Amino acid sequence: MAGPAATTTGDHLVTGALIAGSITYPAGSISNLHIASTAAILPSKLKSAIVERTAQVGTAITETRVLGGVRGATRTLTSVSVWNITACQLASTVTIDIQKNGVTVLSAVLTLDLNTGDNSFEVGTFVDTDGVVGDLYTAVITLSQVGTNPLASGILVQLHSDEDYA
Repeated sequence: MAGPAATTTGDHLVTGALIAGSITYPAGSISNLHIASTAAILPSKLKSAIVERTAQVGTAITETRVLGGVRGATRTLTSVSVWNITACQLASTVTIDIQKNGVTVLSAVLTLDLNTGDNSFEVGTFVDTDGVVGDLYTAVITLSQVGTNPLASGILVQLHSDEDYA
């Protein structure tokens, strides 16, 4: 039978074992600092931050690049960005679509064009952020060159996600 709640102020030093029926810790009160490096924490309790990248050096070309696959039980996409070193000129464009198993996960493809500028990036918005073990993510890079107007060069695609252990 539980008695009334007790409140104490100050530090408590326990020189023996502390045995408690249950302890409820406030959210955010335990941080990495409080966990010993030798703690036996199971991998199933961990979540990994994943950053998958692919790049094209030189002038952009049309191709599909593998970003990576889900190895853990589940994955949640958190952000995607595409960069170029040199922007497209005039009406030429480069579009990048992020796909999961051949189906887009973006609300709209990312477009690199004259307005993107040199050494700049675009950020995408997801319509599907959930992945499961075995899903494969790809970057589909498509060119639209108008006449001899130069295309973007030095393209980098970055996909960020959080993945639960298998």
